Amino acid sequence: PRNVVSGDFYWCGTQNGMNMMAAVDCTGHGVPGALMSMIGIDKLNEAVAGNLTNPSAILSFLNTGIKTTLQQRDNSSGSQDGMDIAICCFDFKKKILHFAGAQRPLWLIRNDELFEYKATKVSVGGTTSNTQKFATHDIPIQKNDSVYFFTDGFADQFGGAEGKKMKTKNFRELLLSMQTIPFLEHEKFLDEKLTQWQANFEQVDDILVIGIKV
Repeated sequence: PRNVVSGDFYWCGTQNGMNMMAAVDCTGHGVPGALMSMIGIDKLNEAVAGNLTNPSAILSFLNTGIKTTLQQRDNSSGSQDGMDIAICCFDFKKKILHFAGAQRPLWLIRNDELFEYKATKVSVGGTTSNTQKFATHDIPIQKNDSVYFFTDGFADQFGGAEGKKMKTKNFRELLLSMQTIPFLEHEKFLDEKLTQWQANFEQVDDILVIGIKV
């Protein structure tokens, strides 16, 4: 978190043999972002309690749930708070990963090659239509695949010799470069690289990176 509490949060759940996980970036950070996080967690839990396991259906449920809770209307000039999210449902028996995203992609690294699965280019909540559909990617997975989903905080951090943003390209290269070290050391590796990059610059946003080794 940038502050004590965060507008980024991770969530996981299980239902009907599916293992689900999400990386979520809410509007704002600090206390306002944390309040949005609480709403997001509540709605995701409701979705799973209602037997939803399709990522697209979960995002649609989350979209309408947030808009109802915050009394938002399509194209309204009122509250536009919402969230960007990448959500995965793992079916390990069938060896398939179901993914859907709202502005947040999924990256899969296999044999040192990175494959990107793009998100639907709208956020959840805010002025997004109640009838908005979110595309689902059904991705065959193999043993030793590395799956990453994340918020924009890492790539947007200022630092380096010129005090610029790291950017997505450099973050991508960073993930590829650490495939030669044990997976359980990836968190420490990323933390050290971020500290080196940031140096004396202030942290600009909440930061969340989720990595899963199949």
